[in-house]
Amino acid sequence: MIQTPKTQHSNRELPLPKPLLKTLRKLHRKYSDTTWFLSGNEERPVEPRCYCKSIQCYLKQAKIRKIHPHVLRHTFAMTCLQAGCDIKTLSELLGHSNATITLQRYVHSDLGRKRQELERITRWLHKGSDRSRPLKQTA
Repeated sequence: MIQTPKTQHSNRELPLPKPLLKTLRKLHRKYSDTTWFLSGNEERPVEPRCYCKSIQCYLKQAKIRKIHPHVLRHTFAMTCLQAGCDIKTLSELLGHSNATITLQRYVHSDLGRKRQELERITRWLHKGSDRSRPLKQTA
């Protein structure tokens, strides 16, 4: 079934990384402009269940436990966060109506991250205290 996205925020423009765009352009040359992306035919797009089946086959070949394809969305979100993507940008990439949804679903802290942040804050505080001390005068 071909239909519009379920919400206004789901309808979005995503910039594609140059390497991916290069690959897609190569693929595009092999097909006519009326061919559906990834299906290889002009009649209809790929049925979403086919993606699920393909992913399950890839997982089986890689000897990885069976997962639902939606987990890939969570993996993408967590990878973006770990790489330093800001919450607002990630929220828009995922099509969330606001950043609070992204924060609630994807931002989780663990002991290692808490330790890392406290160490960073401590270093920052010590730098500030060193700068605020008067310089010793030597005769």
